[in-house]
Amino acid sequence: TSPRAPGAASPPKPSPAPQSSSRGQSPPAAPAQAAGPSPGSLRITEFMSDPPESGRDAPYEWVELFNPGPNDVDLAGWVIADAASSDTLPSLAIPAGGYAVVAGAAAKFAPAIPVVRVPDGEIGNGLGNAGDVLRLRDPSGRIVDELSFGSRTDVFDPAPPAPEAGETLGLRDPLAEPDPGLWAVTSRPTPGEANAFPARRTGAVAGAASAGPAASPDARPARSTLQVEEGSDGGSVVPWMVLGGLAGISVGMIGAALARVIRRFLERRRK
Repeated sequence: TSPRAPGAASPPKPSPAPQSSSRGQSPPAAPAQAAGPSPGSLRITEFMSDPPESGRDAPYEWVELFNPGPNDVDLAGWVIADAASSDTLPSLAIPAGGYAVVAGAAAKFAPAIPVVRVPDGEIGNGLGNAGDVLRLRDPSGRIVDELSFGSRTDVFDPAPPAPEAGETLGLRDPLAEPDPGLWAVTSRPTPGEANAFPARRTGAVAGAASAGPAASPDARPARSTLQVEEGSDGGSVVPWMVLGGLAGISVGMIGAALARVIRRFLERRRK
C-alpha cells in the first residue's frame, strides 16, 4: 500500500459516538496524521541504516531531512522515530530548500553540513539493517513523512530494498508524491546535499536489435547485387554491386551504402 500524499491531511472520518467513562469523560482523540511536504513541512530524503564502522551501528546512523517549503523550519519539538522508539529533536533551523542531518552521537560529517544530534545518541532503537520504519512528526504530533524499507512493509508494500553496509537509500524526487519506486540505493552517500544515483539503463546497445545471427568463423562475406535502372526513357540498366559484410550487417549500414550508390549514379547522369 502507498503512504499518504505529501502535504495532505488524512480524509475526515466519521466521529464515533462518545463513550462515557466512569467519570463521564470521552476518550482523548488521536493526533491527526498526514504525510508529505506542505508549508512548514519536511521530507526524509536519505538515510544510512548500516554504517561501515565496526561495532554497534546505531551511534553512526543518520537521516537526512529536506525543507521543500518557502520558509525556514526549526526542528525544535519535532520527533523522529523508527518502528520501536522515538526521539524529540533539539532546535536547528533548516532554511527553505536546504538540508539537515539527524545523526547518532558518533557519526562524522564535513564541517559545512548542518547536523542535529539525537539526545540519547541513537535514532529510535537503532535502525534495522534488514529493514525498519522511519517516521517524522511535527511538534503537533502530525506524521509529516514516513517510509518503510527492506523487510518492513508498514508503509510501503512492497518496500524498497535495504541498503548494504556503507550504502544509503535515497529519494529521487523530494517534491513528488510518496512512492516506493522513488527510493533507491544511491551511488554514494551525500549527507546534506542532493542525492546522487547510478545512471539508469535506457535500452539495448544501438544496432543490437537489427543484428542478425552470428556468422561462423569461416563464413564468406555476403554480396548483394542492386540493379539501379536509369528510367523509362530507353536507357540501359546499370548494375551496381553493394558489398555487405558478414551475415548480420545492420540495416543502417546497408542504407548508407545504397545512398552512396544512388548519389554516384545521379552524378554520372548529369555529365
